[in-house]
Amino acid sequence: MSTTALTRTHSPIAPVVDHTSWVVAAPFRAHAARLLRDTGLSVRELALALDVPAQMLQSLISGRSGRVVRTIRRVDALRIFNSSAQSIQARMRANVTRRSAASAVCLLAGEFLDWGAVAQVTGVSGPTLQAIVANKPCPQIAVWRCLAAAQERGLVD
Repeated sequence: MSTTALTRTHSPIAPVVDHTSWVVAAPFRAHAARLLRDTGLSVRELALALDVPAQMLQSLISGRSGRVVRTIRRVDALRIFNSSAQSIQARMRANVTRRSAASAVCLLAGEFLDWGAVAQVTGVSGPTLQAIVANKPCPQIAVWRCLAAAQERGLVD
């Protein structure tokens, strides 16, 4: 499927993505499952990497109430389609700073009252957690893991 089938061009400069239309989910389900397998990320971490809703990605891959999801929003399809395991893995290694991750780590620390427990839950080392809280550069995967853990506990959106 080409990206031109997923976009409309209103100007010669940039395509405009229609955020309200829907596309058949099957090819994107297969690609998302492959991305999940090839990157080793959890569904929430992959959703953060793709910038799609975690619940949509979970439903796409596993179904909803025992039923296969037949359609997804065009914008989510584009984000899945335009990603590869290699590009996600390259981003995982990139050093970034994100205030939202620092907030998530602080909220997790408040819930567990123990940095060791936060490190265990997130799979992120203590020094990396300290770097995140100090808003210093750290690997993107550490940010995704902290945000995913906080989302799972309903601490952040």
